[in-house]
Amino acid sequence: MTGAPRTLPIRLDPLPGEALDSWLEALAQRLDTPLGDVRSHLGFPVRDRSGNHLRDVPSDWTIALREHETSAIAHASGLSPAVITAMTLAHYDQRALRIDLARRHVDRRVLWGRGRGSRFCPDCLAGSGGRWQLAWRLGWAFACPRHRRLLADCCPNCGRVQRERPRSGRVIPQLGICGNPPSQPGKAISGGCGFDLTATRTLRLPAGHPVLTAQDRLLETIESGTAAFGAYTASPQPACDALADIRALGGRVLTDLPAGVITKLLPPDLADEHFTLDPDSRLASRAVERPGFMAPPRAASAAVAVIIALRVFEHRDLHQAGEVMRGLLEAMREELWQISPTSIDSWGRGLSSVLNAVHLAALAPSVRPSDQLRFRTVTTMPSRPNLTGVGVRP
Repeated sequence: MTGAPRTLPIRLDPLPGEALDSWLEALAQRLDTPLGDVRSHLGFPVRDRSGNHLRDVPSDWTIALREHETSAIAHASGLSPAVITAMTLAHYDQRALRIDLARRHVDRRVLWGRGRGSRFCPDCLAGSGGRWQLAWRLGWAFACPRHRRLLADCCPNCGRVQRERPRSGRVIPQLGICGNPPSQPGKAISGGCGFDLTATRTLRLPAGHPVLTAQDRLLETIESGTAAFGAYTASPQPACDALADIRALGGRVLTDLPAGVITKLLPPDLADEHFTLDPDSRLASRAVERPGFMAPPRAASAAVAVIIALRVFEHRDLHQAGEVMRGLLEAMREELWQISPTSIDSWGRGLSSVLNAVHLAALAPSVRPSDQLRFRTVTTMPSRPNLTGVGVRP
């Protein structure tokens, strides 16, 4: 973006929690102007077929903005820079995901980051006139607590995930309508699939459902930036560390926990949703490829992983949490002695001392007395020995 764009003739405030691309589309509709003209007015350069990274043009402006880009939008729209930044995923950086700010790229392998695409709540779209929440882009978003339903994974008509690519700039956006390329010629509306996303069906959840409880817990942790519940009460952890713990254990659940055990730990409606997968769905192959390694492609699967992981972490006493984890580990492995205290190192990066303590508490009955002493398994916070300074002469 170069220079300061002229102020817009009509101002439009973003909705609370709205994503940048959604606000731009709503603004274009309000101005009755093609989306590309609005982007151009605000100084967004046009993406070429190649060389975009050399011109510092990201794949998605909603990931992060440069300071001069934010200033230009603020000048034209009358919004404060803080409000504009809050519409990008940079708002969640180091809390719910990790962003390479130099490349404006979300690390998909850390904290279940989603670089592209968004789930959505059909009721929220209907109530807001088709405006999209930024939080729906997180791998941690799987339910709408307000409308008590699972988020939709994709358009039921074309089967594609929403917001994986920028909207066409040639037309005036139709909010709440699928803008993906049509799956069948002749069915496009304004250059896209044209399905009314507010008509998408998802699993309805009764009040107090474990899915809603788990989603509330995650959102509370992400917004506060700190985990201080359950196992983290005595030793609060940064949100990113607690989410790394949940991702690590949830990943093991999706990868190694037998289906029969998963079913027993879940409400029947969620279990059915998790294990019922349309083989023709575009998400079918992605759902079975290294499940848990990256953000689950389906909201139901993410909910399953988080709910079962929180069965461990909601216990305030680490030894009680260890007992629950021990039951999961026993279901994953034929013999618990096959699991070493250091095997958790392969579960992922950034694991907290709390998860390590719970893991040691889970293995305590299976290790030798000497190792119980070594790992202080009888204490309130089991831990590995501190090897700092070992072998160093005073």
